[in-house]
Amino acid sequence: MWLNVAEILPLEKDCLLHNLELQYNVTTKTYANTTGVEVDGGVDFGGVGGLSILDPGLFVLKGLTGYYNTLIEKLEAAKYKVGVDLHGAPYDWRLAGDGHTLPGQYYSKLRSLIEATVVRNNGTAAFLIGHSLGCPTTLYFLSLQSTAWLSKHVAGFIALAGVWGGSTKMVLSIVSGDNFGAPVPDDYLRRVQRSAASGAWMLPEPATFDPALPIVRTTSRNYTSADMLALFADLGLSQTAAIYNKLHDDKVALDQLPRPQVPTTVIWGHGVKTSEAYVYDTPLAPGFVGAPAHMEYGDGDGVVNLVSSLEPLRRWPKAGPPVTFHNFSGLAHFDAVKDDNVRQLIFQVLGVGRV
Repeated sequence: MWLNVAEILPLEKDCLLHNLELQYNVTTKTYANTTGVEVDGGVDFGGVGGLSILDPGLFVLKGLTGYYNTLIEKLEAAKYKVGVDLHGAPYDWRLAGDGHTLPGQYYSKLRSLIEATVVRNNGTAAFLIGHSLGCPTTLYFLSLQSTAWLSKHVAGFIALAGVWGGSTKMVLSIVSGDNFGAPVPDDYLRRVQRSAASGAWMLPEPATFDPALPIVRTTSRNYTSADMLALFADLGLSQTAAIYNKLHDDKVALDQLPRPQVPTTVIWGHGVKTSEAYVYDTPLAPGFVGAPAHMEYGDGDGVVNLVSSLEPLRRWPKAGPPVTFHNFSGLAHFDAVKDDNVRQLIFQVLGVGRV
């Protein structure tokens, strides 16, 4: 399913949200689309059409819906060729890593794409580049592969603006909704955000966010990173709670993911105003609708709190393939795939000259 600007208009958005809502079966612990709906999370898989410009119908507004397009154009200028040694691997962003593991699902497709690319390029191992949710999604994929397979097929992992320990904005998404700055009501996408496994996956982990510091404050109680299940219970979000428990029980939670076993470059931004706590003037209850009375801010990239960006530096063991860390002051979350300084660093890792 493409992001289509026309489908977030008021008369169309209920159909869009119905189609995107993720279903979770508590008994079988499996995910599914809404009955009668088929969603292709891998549009133009292996090409770049699924992640270059999010709404190709509005190409003239690519500044608004462009995603990887700038980086792709620069890589092409450096003689990379789409379909030969440059590929996109989009995925269903509603899912956490556990939802990609079944045969024929995303991780199987990604592994096959990498293998075919390495063969096509005379055994040259591939670099993987991920952004935001793509970073833990890639990290979990790497953790499932053997050392022998990785040494043959993966030259390195470049992680841009990764969500390593969660983000407080995901709490806002579940309580009030988050419109990502779009000119629509805050709760427009909340229905999907509450059902998505990726949302539960990116909630703040107590190992990263001090469980003594409230993230949500209301007139009846406060909620910290250790109180997510209580938050779900008070909002009546049984599916979100079930998914959250599954991720932790299956050892897929962000703070349970291992260090990457390939050379890795971690890049993040800081010095950008980033929300970190939300104050409400009423209690939370099932059916709650409302924005915070006010927000409190701290450091980060505007989406990922700095403490989460720093999690690999703090938690990953030093033993293993080399990991380098690079931070950029004033680098906003969505600019990590467009910034010239970041691109030059990426090209340096790839062994490409300045373009």
